[in-house]
Amino acid sequence: MKYTFTLLYMFTIRGGAMTCNVGNLDRLVRLVAGVGIFLMPFVAGWDIWNVDAAKYAVAAIGGAIALTSAFRICPLYRVLGLNTCRL
Repeated sequence: MKYTFTLLYMFTIRGGAMTCNVGNLDRLVRLVAGVGIFLMPFVAGWDIWNVDAAKYAVAAIGGAIALTSAFRICPLYRVLGLNTCRL
């Protein structure tokens, strides 16, 4: 089966399973940063968080970072060919 590079390709791997590409230290940093970014719009009293679009966009970015930690898979690492996982 021949693959072409598309955005969908970065979410698929031959054989149908995603492989770990986020190591333990990377997971810890992503988890702390992701949760911090996720909570920042709701906890910090900055004026920019009065705009709902900004508040939820930043929360979504923080959630995505935390999810890459939980699933040990980073689509951007896959595209760039990086792997910090020792497995």
